[in-house]
Amino acid sequence: MHRYLLTAAALLLLVGGSAEARDRGYTDRGDRSGVSLDEAVSRIRSSGDERVLDARSVDRSGEREYEIKVLTDQGRVRTLRIDPRTGRPR
Repeated sequence: MHRYLLTAAALLLLVGGSAEARDRGYTDRGDRSGVSLDEAVSRIRSSGDERVLDARSVDRSGEREYEIKVLTDQGRVRTLRIDPRTGRPR
């Protein structure tokens, strides 16, 4: 009986941890993000409208985001802020 309870408790911890990771937007890729910085940059480059000048991961008030500086067709520099969990601009 005791062994059964220990096994059940261990399974609950594993399942609960997976659900929490999924709720936070983490994947099983090991980098704990939905979209890597390289993937975010590739998406912007593939759009063809803007040239990527710089890209980095930053921590803002405890939340991680990607800052990607781009040069627009009009010659202006813009900073895009990307949510690493979704890959979408903030």
